[in-house]
Amino acid sequence: MQPCPADKTKRSRLNQ
Repeated sequence: MQPCPADKTKRSRLNQ
């Protein structure tokens, strides 16, 4: 299971 680019962006937005 590798982290998808879309998931990373969503996570970054939630973190911001």
